[in-house]
Amino acid sequence: SERPLIASQDGANVPLVLSCGNCLRPLGCIEIQMDILCGECSPSNLEVPKWKLPLKLPEGKQFTTEVVPCRHACGVVYCSKKCEKEAHDSWHRLLCVGPLKTTDAPLYQFKIHAMNNNLDLLFAAQVVANMICRYQQSDGKDHKEKLAHARRPYKSFIHNKWWDVVIQPDHLAHLKKREFVSMTKNQLKLSYSLLSRAFEKETKGLPTPIVTLDEYSEIVGMMHQNQLGIRRGNAVKAYLEYIATQEKSEARKKSWDIIRKKMAEIQAQLEFEEGEGEGEGEGEEEHSIVEEKTKGASEETYTLGEETDIEEEENPMSVEDALAEDEFVDELLCPFDGAALFSLICCLNHSCRPNVIIDYGSSFGPVEAQVVALRDITAGEELCFSYLRKKLPLAERRKEMLDYGFTCMCEACIEEEKALQDAKEKT
Repeated sequence: SERPLIASQDGANVPLVLSCGNCLRPLGCIEIQMDILCGECSPSNLEVPKWKLPLKLPEGKQFTTEVVPCRHACGVVYCSKKCEKEAHDSWHRLLCVGPLKTTDAPLYQFKIHAMNNNLDLLFAAQVVANMICRYQQSDGKDHKEKLAHARRPYKSFIHNKWWDVVIQPDHLAHLKKREFVSMTKNQLKLSYSLLSRAFEKETKGLPTPIVTLDEYSEIVGMMHQNQLGIRRGNAVKAYLEYIATQEKSEARKKSWDIIRKKMAEIQAQLEFEEGEGEGEGEGEEEHSIVEEKTKGASEETYTLGEETDIEEEENPMSVEDALAEDEFVDELLCPFDGAALFSLICCLNHSCRPNVIIDYGSSFGPVEAQVVALRDITAGEELCFSYLRKKLPLAERRKEMLDYGFTCMCEACIEEEKALQDAKEKT
């Protein structure tokens, strides 16, 4: 397995999935994760759950109950003091907003600018912060050796300038290409200026900058083209998968009924929010589908130490049936979403007919990537995986791949293109 060089949870995902800011493992316990999804508490305002699940996870599947805050109370939390120190020493001490006394600070302004424009800038800042930390920790004898040590982990990646690889979004389609490139360059220059000012104290007096503007543009382009999107099932979903493997018992039944009831609460809230923006007919159709899938949700609430019997229900939905509705479960039990840069795996090429997949490890543990073969692979055969999360038609696949800077011409695309051309000629 390979740990990422750089990894981060998506900002929009942070309020829904409590995760370590360093290794990205889930924190707390199943009950806390469920309360967050239900809106009973939040990662920034955790509370001890008022209920518990009778069926406990076995040793080896349990995740940490420890939640260690950043030493400067910036809001980032960790699974251990070890992870907090590792992140602090590697990059977080330079990007932490905890010590800032005003929102006018360059670092604060940089983060606002990045979130409003492009998240690639945030990932690039993490790389630059890591380079500065590596430079300061290097035992090189001079500036040149320290600089080489700082940049070493990132030398093997593609380094195209950001404005050469970023795709012009649909809402800016009215701009000419040169206008869009000019706008992108201006965004980058402002971003670089704010970040340089934020790191001024750390880099003052160096013979040359650790990262120049041109190098910064290549780092942003590197993150845009090389980083991998990570999606893992929510720890609560993984708990349900564990329940499904267990023999029938009262503890198993009670645990599933508790979670099923809470999933129904989440479903009702989502339906309410979606229904406010939908037409009456469409909303009613979605309501009927969702009701059918959550049929029989228990109305009982279980508090710590309570032994209340569960009322028998007619034809309650089984955990196996729920898990069969994979997309529906992920809609209610929000998966972990993030991105990471791996030194080896990110160098693998794409294929629409891959011979390997990337497994990011157990939903209970840290993010670690493993390459898993999909079939027998001969010696010398190139390992390729799909950069896309789902199967798409040829035209849509190629449109998606433009974001990586190329038009896919893999074996599958060539065969599909030929078949479409033959069919067109016959008609």
